[in-house]
Amino acid sequence: MLKKHFNIDLKMKNALIFQAEIKNIELQFDNSQDLNEQILLLGRLAEYYIYTDINKAKICLDEYFKISQQSDNQEVKNRFFILNGNYQNQLYRFRLAASSYSEALQSLVSFGDVEQLIELYLDSVSVAINLNDIILAEDFLQKALKYLEIKPRKTLISRYKMLYGQLFLSKTYYDKAIELFLDAEKIFEDTNSQEKTIKDYYLLTHLYTGLGSVFEITQQPEKRIFNSLKVVEICENFNLNARLSYYYNNVGSAYFNNQNIELAEKFFWKAIRSSDEMSLKAKAHAYGNLGRCNYLRGSFELALNYYQSAESYYEDKGDEETYNLSIIDTFIGEMYLEMGKPNKGLRYYLKALQKAEKATDLRQAMNICKLISDQYAAKTEFKSAFEYQKKYEVLFENFNEQLNERKIKEVEIIYETEKKERESELLRLQTTQLQHKALRAQMNPHFMYNALNAIQHYIVNNDADLAGLYLSKFSELMRSSLEFSESEIISLETEINFIREYLQLNQKLRFEDRMNFEILVDEEIEEDIIGVPTMIIQPYVENAIEHGIRLKKGGTITITFSYFDDNNLLCVIKDDGVGREKSRQLREAKSVMRQHKSRGTFITEDRLKLLQKDRIPEKDIIKIDDIIDEISGEVCGTIVQIMIPIQEVSMM
Repeated sequence: MLKKHFNIDLKMKNALIFQAEIKNIELQFDNSQDLNEQILLLGRLAEYYIYTDINKAKICLDEYFKISQQSDNQEVKNRFFILNGNYQNQLYRFRLAASSYSEALQSLVSFGDVEQLIELYLDSVSVAINLNDIILAEDFLQKALKYLEIKPRKTLISRYKMLYGQLFLSKTYYDKAIELFLDAEKIFEDTNSQEKTIKDYYLLTHLYTGLGSVFEITQQPEKRIFNSLKVVEICENFNLNARLSYYYNNVGSAYFNNQNIELAEKFFWKAIRSSDEMSLKAKAHAYGNLGRCNYLRGSFELALNYYQSAESYYEDKGDEETYNLSIIDTFIGEMYLEMGKPNKGLRYYLKALQKAEKATDLRQAMNICKLISDQYAAKTEFKSAFEYQKKYEVLFENFNEQLNERKIKEVEIIYETEKKERESELLRLQTTQLQHKALRAQMNPHFMYNALNAIQHYIVNNDADLAGLYLSKFSELMRSSLEFSESEIISLETEINFIREYLQLNQKLRFEDRMNFEILVDEEIEEDIIGVPTMIIQPYVENAIEHGIRLKKGGTITITFSYFDDNNLLCVIKDDGVGREKSRQLREAKSVMRQHKSRGTFITEDRLKLLQKDRIPEKDIIKIDDIIDEISGEVCGTIVQIMIPIQEVSMM
């Protein structure tokens, strides 16, 4: 079953292919004399070894850093921070990883592309979850999603859903976590194998580990074993050694809980003998678990040796491992009782209680108090038994209170999450409905009729070249309009190109070069990164043509884009047409003018109000004013100011 599951991927891009690629890159690096090429090759080597050989990864990163100091390229420095963040994350140094990612985010707004930003935000989500900062993790997820809407890529969408699933898992919302994990798996399977990197396979192990955790909590042992084995198989096939001990121990624990001691021991030994040097804690867990296996079969001396091997690791780590030391002492105490040595057993229980209290783990301390009370009662030392029974009851009460508070908080989190999702879905639905209306109102009949008439004129006059040119441009514009209707967000660059093509056709086909236009973009704006709502500007440009320029048979339209603040672009559309009042008078005087209604602007205004809800006052979203000549005092055009919500400007 598992072989079949990974068969296609392994044939096309398995561990051997990855290894062959890396050997080739190492050879290229050894022979390269070009600084830029060396940096590029070192980055690729580090990216591979971070997940397969952490020691080689450190060598590559040290060399990368040394060479990068000779370069003035900010992108090279950003690349180092990203790779170093991934490296620190593998070493469980989550704060160092977060710091490194933060360094990259501060400058990527200027030097990174959209996919880099998405990947970095997703990496930051993982670290935030490990640091138990759920609010920050959610913030990074939202930022990643906004960019994914601009530039979706299957492997990144799969990562997004997997991390979203981990977030719900941390909130104990298991049904939603499973749903997201399975969605992520399906997207990954549907992705072309050639698009997948070693990092994608590494993150796939997190997906199945997440599923295994859910099935462990929900007490579905067979499913837990199945998903835990998937993780191990991926690691073995792709040489993902960085956390292999942890994964072997996980499989062993799954078998142990399913009462298959023989297979459990097999995987515990694999964890201990693994070449993974970074998961020493997992190896300590494996020793402790082997002690448990031998205790159950009555091999007490052997069990004690394994417990002591685990204990020596935990003691070296000091206070951070007091909880695990408490567990080991409890196991040893239990074993001495089984061996008929109650005094020794009680001594270890008392040591275990001290460590549980130091670790502030109420459940562990409560359970040990009960064991101690029972032992004192068995020795007929009822005063001591009563003392620990009372202590147990106090801890039990405190634990239940803590549990209830946590459950209330979890319910509140789930409620708020569902509420946000419902609001988001409603907003998305309303926006989509308005988009469809906007599409129908997008190109007014005047423009389409005149454009096609002009093209027909060229055909009739045997000017095939111009007819073909403008027919092609017209069809491209129509196609773009239809394609954009499928997206909620497009890049500012794409929107500007669409407007430019629209104005060029008007300029040539309707006004015969009597209309001029200019589009100005503030140099600070990264057009290919900034996202804007689809087809948000064209209706106002159309209005400038229909109610301003067309009525005087020519003129100039100027469109400018600048930052208003971190969340909004200010788009200003100026025309030197007849002005609003004169336009209204002419429309009333000529019945033909009544045929054009500004449906597109009404619909777009509704869209903007939805998108800007609770962000800025409605009165500030769109402002339309006459332009007054300073000398004559007469109206000499119209100015429209539009607040357009952007996806992200400031990265932090």
